[in-house]
Amino acid sequence: EREEEETLNTPGVIEKYQAAAKVANGISVILDVLAKLIKKVSVGSKIFELCNWSDSQIYEDLSKVYNKKPVFKGLASPTSIAVNEICGYISPLQEDSTSIKEGDLVKVELG
Repeated sequence: EREEEETLNTPGVIEKYQAAAKVANGISVILDVLAKLIKKVSVGSKIFELCNWSDSQIYEDLSKVYNKKPVFKGLASPTSIAVNEICGYISPLQEDSTSIKEGDLVKVELG
């Protein structure tokens, strides 16, 4: 069987393009939050507070995207900030008072 060629007049095609644009907007949300977070990283900054701020920014920005239907939106993984010899995946608890020190190598992951 031969499939019919889809055009912009084919039902559902426009919705697919709109959905793809929303995904791209979601990626730009993450990049924007990352850029803001990098500016907030400084000597004395508490890692927990940086991670918490970043996660809350992502939730806030994603709440503005794809709102026509109720859809679960959330983090692919929480923001993690690893310092120096730590490889990654560090998202500290509130009790953790670790902060950035002069000369630290800081690695940020968020999604």
